[in-house]
Amino acid sequence: MVTCGTYEKAHFLRDAPRLDRFRSLLFAGLAEAGWELHAWAILSNHYHFMASSPSDPGSLRRTLSKLHTLSARELNMQDHQTGRKVWFQYFDKHITFTNSYLPRLK
Repeated sequence: MVTCGTYEKAHFLRDAPRLDRFRSLLFAGLAEAGWELHAWAILSNHYHFMASSPSDPGSLRRTLSKLHTLSARELNMQDHQTGRKVWFQYFDKHITFTNSYLPRLK
C-alpha cells in the first residue's frame, strides 16, 4: 500500500483532466514496472494505491520517482510555475495479513 501527498497539501489535481492525466501516468508507470494494481484512490491533494510487487519490489522507488517527476513537470507547465515543488513524501506499507488487507482495500 502506498500513500503520497502533495507539497503543503496543495490541490494540484483539482479538476477532472488533471486527475485523469495523473491516473494515466500512475497506471502506465506501475504496468511498466510490473506492479499489479488492486485498488486506488486519487484525490486533489493526495493518492493511495494497493498493488502486488514484481520480483523486484525495489522498483517502487524508481517508479514513483518517475511518476512524480513527469506529473510535476506537466502540472507546473499548465500553471506556468517552473520548478515548483509538487509532491511531498510517500510511504509504503507491506501488508501481509488478510485482516490488514481487506479493510484497506475497502
